[in-house]
This record gives sequence, C-alpha cells and structure tokens, in this order.
Amino acid sequence: MDSAPRGRRVLVVEDEGLIASHLAELLGDNGYAVVGPAGTVQAALRLAQDEIVDIAILDLNLCGEPTEPVASLLAQRGVPVLLTTGHSRRYVRTRFRDLPYLEKPVSGAKLCATIAQMLAGRIGQAEPLIQA
Repeated sequence: MDSAPRGRRVLVVEDEGLIASHLAELLGDNGYAVVGPAGTVQAALRLAQDEIVDIAILDLNLCGEPTEPVASLLAQRGVPVLLTTGHSRRYVRTRFRDLPYLEKPVSGAKLCATIAQMLAGRIGQAEPLIQA
C-alpha cells in the first residue's frame, strides 16, 4: 500500500473544536484529504459507515461518550485506527490497548510520521474489536 499522503483520506473524530480544526489544517497542509471532523459518536458512525477512508484518528471519548462503536465499525471495515486521548496509556480500555496510540497534545510531526508508518504497514492494526 502506498503511504504517500496525496489524497489519502483521513477520518478525524474529535469533539474539541480547536483540536479538530488544528488536525484538519495540519493534515490538509501535509497532503491528506480530511473526512469530518466528527464531534459526536453518532456523526462519527455515519462517516465511518458512509465514507471511504484510508485511516482514522479517533479520540477515545466524545462529549463523555466512549467511541468503542466507532472503533469497532472501522476495524470491521479494515480501516486502521490511530487513537488519541488526553489520558495516559494506562487509562486506555483493554480493547483498545493493541491499537496505535498518541497522547494529546500531539505534535504535527509525530502525528504525520505515525500515520505514514501505519499506512505503510509498519505499525500494525489490531483485530476487529468485539462489542460487549
């Protein structure tokens, strides 16, 4: 799979408006096509179901609601998921522990490098998550 950003579609799932705008601008400036951002689980599920995306950046919690259903849907569709959260790794639920993870605030260089590695297959994708 080609890891070059040109036109690669990135779903951004983030409920903090400033962070979502920053991610969208950063990704766009680096050649990615941004899908979203989605700020609610409902909106994220719609985009995850209806849009063709190459990778997703997923905040673990949107307005107090866990994003497990979104991660599960993306995994079932074979879309790599990069988790972001303001909490340390030890607060990440067991189901998510095998997914690539970045703690906020995320530097633009680290984010783009991680996305490129994931798209190139150098950072693995976990098996589809099973709903409880």
